[in-house]
Amino acid sequence: MALRLVKTCSIVRVSVCNLLKTTPVFQVSSYPSSSQFKSSISIDKIYPDSKSVQLSQPEQLESGFNGFIPIKDVEISYSSNNVGEDTSTSTKVDIRFHVESASWLPSLVKSKILENLGSDLTRDGWLVAKSDRTRSRTLNQADALEKLRTNIREALEHSESPFTALDVEKARKERLKAARERLHIKIVHQ
Repeated sequence: MALRLVKTCSIVRVSVCNLLKTTPVFQVSSYPSSSQFKSSISIDKIYPDSKSVQLSQPEQLESGFNGFIPIKDVEISYSSNNVGEDTSTSTKVDIRFHVESASWLPSLVKSKILENLGSDLTRDGWLVAKSDRTRSRTLNQADALEKLRTNIREALEHSESPFTALDVEKARKERLKAARERLHIKIVHQ
């Protein structure tokens, strides 16, 4: 029994020594953020022609908004939801841009935003979207960008209310009359 134990220890000792003598499987380059290691499921191996694809900004329409908001031209700030929360884990996102100085928006779109979203703008002319829906900073940033896109599209497609003030007043009076009748029926049946 003791002999078997000694053999096991010597085998383990030899394998550890051999392990220390082996060369590393991958080498880390002198650059801090890159390495020579490539996973079998890396983007280059799944999509071999992806290096030849060039991404570019979509064409800007003169009379409309194509949905593209350049991240470099908007101000993104993060804040914590709770008072005692660490700022590195803050997930609340605040995205804003100055409408007049937005070079990525055509002048027609800017004028419609100022005309139709006047109450949603700050005093200085900034359009702001906030999000704290999730506990993920990235998802909140995507949600705030989508809110900005929605606000811009609503400003462009802004239409007048289909109801006039007279129609709204008639509907209010009909609701009041119906409520009085229901109350009268309840009193009579008691």
